[in-house]
Amino acid sequence: MSEMNMWGARRSVLAMGVAMVCSVFLMSGCGGDDDGGGGGGDNSDLVGTWELTKLEVGSTTYDFPNAKGYYQRTILSADGMFTTEANFYVTDVGSPATDVVFHSYTYTSSAQYEVEGNDRIKVTVPGKSEIVEFTRSGNTITSVAEGGWTATYVKQ
Repeated sequence: MSEMNMWGARRSVLAMGVAMVCSVFLMSGCGGDDDGGGGGGDNSDLVGTWELTKLEVGSTTYDFPNAKGYYQRTILSADGMFTTEANFYVTDVGSPATDVVFHSYTYTSSAQYEVEGNDRIKVTVPGKSEIVEFTRSGNTITSVAEGGWTATYVKQ
């Protein structure tokens, strides 16, 4: 899958947002799961708002929110919902992608997330067979897409 398509999937969930490479995305079909957030670990410290602070594409780093006001935030709820709000998407330039072009576009998307162990989050992109995984370290979650795009979120 191309980086652009992976990012598009993440964007619809998150970042995801960053063409969002990301963007970014932690859930596996949780159909029939009633314990709010899936089977694995405890998600209480994940609950809250996570703000995209950095997108790395190749050797280029984009900081957020940026000068044009582009942002992406993801809200993780106790019931296992993963909701992303953003006002941009990106398309990649080059093959492999080494740069991105930002486009204004406001959207909100939702999915469910599942916690695996103490530091992995899985999000299944609605309507797609893709699963986006995040790793957690303290108040930061990070997702790496095919092609090496990396999206970093910090808890607010």
